[in-house]
Amino acid sequence: MDVITIKHSIPKHSCFAIIQPARGQYTARCRLVNGREGELYRLTNEGEEVYAELLDMFVYTLKDIPESNCFWAYGISKEKLVQALMSKYPRLREDSEIELLLLRKCKLKNE
Repeated sequence: MDVITIKHSIPKHSCFAIIQPARGQYTARCRLVNGREGELYRLTNEGEEVYAELLDMFVYTLKDIPESNCFWAYGISKEKLVQALMSKYPRLREDSEIELLLLRKCKLKNE
């Protein structure tokens, strides 16, 4: 299985959310939708890393993401989240699709 590496702070909770530009193939990537293994992510931050499996996801345009999702995912307002995403991803526009990933920490099968 391919592992997608992203630079992101390491969450303290076993289940958490990440918001990023959308990549497509929505349903085939999620454990709760396809009934098989979900897409695997490796989060890295300053020498630390953790693996997480994609459980489910939601897709919105940047301008349409609900304010409540911004607060429970990152504890910040929609305005601050939009600013942060547009700063990190300069090609992102208000009508660009973003995905809210619901992930669960996991261990690799060979660990």
